[in-house]
Amino acid sequence: MSAPISGLADYLERGQRQRDASLNRRRAEIVVNLDTGAIIRGNRVDNPVPLASVTKLMTAATIFHLNNTDSNRRRTYSDNQMGRFLSRSTNEIGDQLARQTSGSVQAFVAQMNEHARRIGMQNSNFTNTTGLNPDGVGPTASPADVARLLSWFHRQPGGDDFLRRYASPDSGFGHTMSYAFEHGGVIGAKTGTNPQAGDVTGAVLFRGANNQTYATFIHTNNTGERPTMISQAIQAARSPRQQVIGQLDLNQGPTRFAEGPQSHTPRPTIDEDRPRLGLWSLNASRPQGPRLVYSQAGPQPHTPRPTVTTTDEDRPRPVLWALSGARPQA
Repeated sequence: MSAPISGLADYLERGQRQRDASLNRRRAEIVVNLDTGAIIRGNRVDNPVPLASVTKLMTAATIFHLNNTDSNRRRTYSDNQMGRFLSRSTNEIGDQLARQTSGSVQAFVAQMNEHARRIGMQNSNFTNTTGLNPDGVGPTASPADVARLLSWFHRQPGGDDFLRRYASPDSGFGHTMSYAFEHGGVIGAKTGTNPQAGDVTGAVLFRGANNQTYATFIHTNNTGERPTMISQAIQAARSPRQQVIGQLDLNQGPTRFAEGPQSHTPRPTIDEDRPRLGLWSLNASRPQGPRLVYSQAGPQPHTPRPTVTTTDEDRPRPVLWALSGARPQA
């Protein structure tokens, strides 16, 4: 009797592998520590996928950038507009905001793509302000690029406050991803759903282990999977020990993947990690994204960090890296 049972077990195992492979082909996700660039969950992280209404985060980012880089520009949105646009995902407001900011929707969409390139989004293309794809060609971006977008928001003065005000239940308009905020520590979030094309997306900026900042983006074709995937992402980021599967350059460059999972314990943020006023300045002239340059103010005072005992976990690991482009695509 052992042979038939063994054969049945093999059959069931093959079926499970096929189901898992099918799931991976339709899923894309990333969970990344924005303080270190460590990727702790990921699948098809550099593959462009339809964004649906997560596109609205790029619309808001472009408006935020333009409103804060031109000293002569008045604010081109109202609290009511931005709150309804991000929290309730009201589509018709997108083109209103575009015209108020740039004069025409076409000009504004061009600025969206320009801003995407500026902040290092390499695998993205924006065709409208809302994520709709009536002709089957809507905005797309890779999970890694959405993480770069959330990282850019987080680094801007007032960026976290902007998301808390307009992309959370604090907007006063409810929120399409209220379940994410039940975990606590969520800064801002956005959902996207395109039933006709089967695109279900979600992006969240939140606090993880040791109060470090994390970003996650998920894409699937099953609406029921989204709450589970978001919950799993937040729980993974709050685990005291994490498995690092790759490293994300948050400004530019390819995603690097380790040969195998690497153990990682997030360390607390210390004062030395925080930017010093007067020491660094942003150089926005580079088209591929901002870089840090030394201030002309001269030498800045610096107190060396105390020497600490090095453990095996602190030492560099002999890990082989490969460019993501060499990885077989699912």
